[in-house]
Amino acid sequence: MQSKVKSEYSNLERKRDDAYKKLDAVLADPKLKSRHNKAKSLRKETKRYWESITKMTKSVRGANHPVVAFMLREGQKAHSDRQGSSSYCTEKRCLPVAVVPIASTHRAALSSS
Repeated sequence: MQSKVKSEYSNLERKRDDAYKKLDAVLADPKLKSRHNKAKSLRKETKRYWESITKMTKSVRGANHPVVAFMLREGQKAHSDRQGSSSYCTEKRCLPVAVVPIASTHRAALSSS
C-alpha cells in the first residue's frame, strides 16, 4: 500500500508542478492580464488542495501505516504458528493459508487515514 500511495503522490506532484507552470505563464503574460485574477485564484486553490493531500498521505508515505504494519505482523505470526503446527505442515510442505479479503469498512478506514 505504501508504494502505491507514494506512486500516486508522485503523479499528483508532477501534475501540480505542471499546473503551477501553466498558471505562472498566464501570470507572466501581459496579453492575458484579464485572466490574472483567475490564475492567482487557481494557484491559491491548488496550493490549498496540495497541503490537504500532503497532510492526508503523510503517515502512509513516510512509514508503514499503523494498520498495515499490524496486519503484516499478525500475518507473519499466524504463518509461523501454522508452520509450527504438525497438523498443517510436514517437513517438506505446508498447506496453503486462506487469504481473507479486507472488509470494506476497514478499506475505508485505511483510505481516510
